[in-house]
Amino acid sequence: MLHVCYGFSPRGAAQYLGRALHTALDNMSWSDDWNGLRIIFIAGNESADQGVDDYDFRVSARAARDKDIIINALYAGNREQGIVEKWHEIAQHGGGTFSVIDPASSWANAGDASSPR
Repeated sequence: MLHVCYGFSPRGAAQYLGRALHTALDNMSWSDDWNGLRIIFIAGNESADQGVDDYDFRVSARAARDKDIIINALYAGNREQGIVEKWHEIAQHGGGTFSVIDPASSWANAGDASSPR
């Protein structure tokens, strides 16, 4: 399993998810075994569109799917804000799941990427 958590800070900071995904896809060794498990877990608490002009997470997520790599997105905040910040789209394009860890709640919320609500 691959865990990518690029620029994550609970106080908020620049988080370039497209760049993190691009780097993971291009700079890491991925198994060529058709039976191998290839997953990226990406987490953060800011907009998924930061740095989109240089590295669009949608392009990177589609490239991951082409390599049979699943991307799961974990948003640190409430589910509605994660949807506003486009975290569900990371999972949709990456064939994974969109989940949240809501600090106002006592439990994490995992959901289906194809249905953000």
